[in-house]
Amino acid sequence: MAKLRINPHQPTGIIVHGLHKSGTMFLYQLFRRLSRMRGIKYYSPNNIVPNDQFVSPDIDHDFCLCPIRTFTDGGYEFEKNQRIKRIFHIRDPRDILVSQYYSYGFSHSDKNFDLERRQQRDSILGQTIDEYVLDEKRVIKSIKRKLCKLTQRDPMQLQTVVKYEDMVANFPFWLGQVINAFAFRFPKLATIRFSIRYRGEFRADNSPTAHKRAVLPGDHLRRLQPASIKKLNEMLEPELLALNYPLSLHSQAKRAA
Repeated sequence: MAKLRINPHQPTGIIVHGLHKSGTMFLYQLFRRLSRMRGIKYYSPNNIVPNDQFVSPDIDHDFCLCPIRTFTDGGYEFEKNQRIKRIFHIRDPRDILVSQYYSYGFSHSDKNFDLERRQQRDSILGQTIDEYVLDEKRVIKSIKRKLCKLTQRDPMQLQTVVKYEDMVANFPFWLGQVINAFAFRFPKLATIRFSIRYRGEFRADNSPTAHKRAVLPGDHLRRLQPASIKKLNEMLEPELLALNYPLSLHSQAKRAA
């Protein structure tokens, strides 16, 4: 594909936001490949040699920055005349909490853990998943604050909001929303190409210690007791409603054994 400048009149920055436990490592890999295919500079804190600190207000070339694990600017400032396209990738915060329990408690090797991380794991191993998600009030407040920042953003800015749930259940649809930021000459062809490449990406291993343990939406409905879900719904209700996540406790998803 021809590597045309995204905007011939001024540099364009594509900035991808996503919270921890919403597939941000996949976002890192995907947007790195999209950037290479498009011929633009890729910045990320996850590069082997992190280079995101070199993104500055006076940047004079097209670029992609991914991922910023917050819905604010993350400390990056840009000139008002810069063309910044933002992609906000969101996930049901109740599923984020469930994912954190398994990730922090079981998935990662503790060989390189510092004392704080070891204490965190020991604490998690002494809790049920229901106790953990309701005990993490600090985490819930952090998620609420970040989601509130997102819902208060100016809708006239160049921004796209996409959902993790669409990414794993209907990847071509999700990809079609984000790929437009790169202004490919043949966007449908690029969407098909990448959909084929990543068609097996979202197969999961239901083992608690697996990195991709459960990717399907609604994991909180399968893992948590109804009373816990009800309490989470009450704590997160404004954000869930603003982002069109259902509050119903009813689901076809079967609780895990």
